Amino acid sequence: MSCFVLFKIILPVLLLRLFTFMMLALSCISFAFAQKDSSQVNSLEGVVVYARLALAGFKTESLDSVALQRFQNQELSTVLTLQTPIFIKSYGAGSLATSAFRGMSSTHTQVYWNHLPLNSPMLGQIDFSLIPMAATDKIELLYGASALRFGNGGFGGGIHLQNTPLGNENKVEGSVRVSAGSFGSYKTALQSSIRGKKWSWQQKTFFRQLRNNFPYRFNGETFRQTNASVKQGGTVQEVYFQPQNRHLFALRLWQQGGLRELPPSILVNESSEKQEDNNLKIHAEYQYKGKVWEHKFWLAHTQDQLRYENSLIGQVSKSRVFTQQGQFLSAYQSPNLDLKWGVALAHERVQSSAYTRAVTQTRPQAHAELSWRIGGLTLSSILRQEVVDQTFMPMTGGLGALYFLHNSPKQHLSLSFQLARNSRFPTLNDRYWPISGNSELKAERGWSSEGQMAYVLNKIQEPEKPILKLSSTFYSSLVEDWIQWLPTVSGYWKPENVRLVWARGVELNTKVFTDLSQKQQLQYSLIYALNISQNRRAYAQGDESVGKQLIYTPLHTLKAQLSWFYAQKVNTFLLLQYTSQRLTASDGSAFLPSYTLLDWGLEWQMSSNVKWVCHLENFLDFQYQSIAFYPMYGRRLELMCLVKF
Repeated sequence: MSCFVLFKIILPVLLLRLFTFMMLALSCISFAFAQKDSSQVNSLEGVVVYARLALAGFKTESLDSVALQRFQNQELSTVLTLQTPIFIKSYGAGSLATSAFRGMSSTHTQVYWNHLPLNSPMLGQIDFSLIPMAATDKIELLYGASALRFGNGGFGGGIHLQNTPLGNENKVEGSVRVSAGSFGSYKTALQSSIRGKKWSWQQKTFFRQLRNNFPYRFNGETFRQTNASVKQGGTVQEVYFQPQNRHLFALRLWQQGGLRELPPSILVNESSEKQEDNNLKIHAEYQYKGKVWEHKFWLAHTQDQLRYENSLIGQVSKSRVFTQQGQFLSAYQSPNLDLKWGVALAHERVQSSAYTRAVTQTRPQAHAELSWRIGGLTLSSILRQEVVDQTFMPMTGGLGALYFLHNSPKQHLSLSFQLARNSRFPTLNDRYWPISGNSELKAERGWSSEGQMAYVLNKIQEPEKPILKLSSTFYSSLVEDWIQWLPTVSGYWKPENVRLVWARGVELNTKVFTDLSQKQQLQYSLIYALNISQNRRAYAQGDESVGKQLIYTPLHTLKAQLSWFYAQKVNTFLLLQYTSQRLTASDGSAFLPSYTLLDWGLEWQMSSNVKWVCHLENFLDFQYQSIAFYPMYGRRLELMCLVKF
């Protein structure tokens, strides 16, 4: 059955399931019009638009722009490690890096690029070491059910990478970043843009080379890492056309390729494994923004190719993934009500040497969001319905509330709450892997709840500049039919719906901004996460994993940062990471010890066009492992120069 016919049959059913919700929302519009709040109206170049209401109770966070600039020559895995509560499970610099977000597995973190899903349909996860920071302008962290704004499956949360349109002033500019560091590290990035009144173009080209021949200690002896080099390069091209204030056309291309050696574990003498990745993403988008209505339509095509080779045993495997996706979004805005709805269609085709045939998958879906403000209270809801190859997924969604206990230009104190339902369909490997694939797998299903208290104190003279930010979040998630690969009596492993996982925890976030003098500023931030994630159901008699923390899920993580700024020319900073022990055996019999890392950095704005950055990582030279038997590097120095023209 063609994708068009399938979509034509299923779409009316999707919309019918959302009909009641939509009618309820639309019935509130007339009431919302009667409660116009001029403070929520903005004027942009003659077009009056209403400020969007935040989706109450659904926690999101945009990463600090200063930190993004500081680590612009790094990969996304480094930034997430240093700036977020996410624990990144890494096999080493440039090697596979996956996530553990809120005690969930790597398949439960969904990643999007300008609304386009990036997770592999084969594995269900993403390798954060392959995403350069040069590919994005803004990073939005989606905690827990907040990822339902973009799609299903993000039990832990999601990450939204965005490319923002350029300004419309006539301007030509560019920059070059070059860095060199320990263990054969060399990175460069070139950025240039041309802006006009209606047209603008921007390109970012990046390249990195890592030898990764660092020394490490094991059992009292010193060794040197082998077979760990990385070469990667690519480009991001963006074209924007804005014929009128209300209309915007965008075309984006992201292409990159790389070859990396896969390092051996410290228990193996040598390795000849290597992996070649080639990725292409093309994204075309149209936006319309009026006074009360916004519309967005985008189409995308992606190609991901992977080639794995192990010359010692003569093994070569290849896979190619092709996806075509599209989405239409429409939003209505008024001072006290926001309504958003959309429909999407994704078609995926996989060719793999591991599969007996090419596999295709079609995923239509529809969703709606509603936010309604009543005085100091804002209520929000999300509903989402997805279909995978004519199989209806459980309807997902959530309800949220935000209430301001105190709200003034100087300070505000708020409470929020959220309750949500989520689900994740099995990956293609789960269903189609030779011999082991299980076509009878059910979708993982889960419920989650969370509450948050937040306080912000602003400067009296500059209310938009905060002095203090405090927040504490409590969350709980219960996931049924958790998919786990288990050994069989025949000697191979097979995925089964066996686990019942309960994850709960606390997140604390503190940011302090202080003016020491007219020229000196001090900034301090702390992120702490307590993640208790346990299996609550035995898959067989004698299963000792019940009640134990999930493997590679630290109970405690802490990230702290102290920065001192002088005259907007000099900035020095300290970064601290603490990660508690992680179990490496599900029965709790083996674990990796905790570790504490300290980084130091210095930024010097030599002139308006030249900037130097020195970064000393792990300057205490602590020996540690993120994944068992795969050492991470010790003390490492990197020097970067940024030149603008």
